[in-house]
Amino acid sequence: MACGNSATVIGKPAGGMLRTLMASVGAEAATTVVVGDSIATDIAGAAALGLYSVYVLSGIARFQPEALTPSPSLMLPSVAALIPALHHARPDLMKC
Repeated sequence: MACGNSATVIGKPAGGMLRTLMASVGAEAATTVVVGDSIATDIAGAAALGLYSVYVLSGIARFQPEALTPSPSLMLPSVAALIPALHHARPDLMKC
């Protein structure tokens, strides 16, 4: 709190940023996938909105099973595996 005002969080994992982005492109929760390399921000942000999440073990991520809270919907070694994995796990998302 500064000067008697409370702060509004607009970054991850707060849902406001994701909701605004989804609304700006007309995306629906049922067809939105959040891909990220941080459980604390990317996956937590997706979980807060009930979105499908993919945790990639590249970038800052290192596999630590005890730290997978919230649990991602899917975990991959890298983003290079994303499209084949989604074809298998969520074929409903892969329709053109």
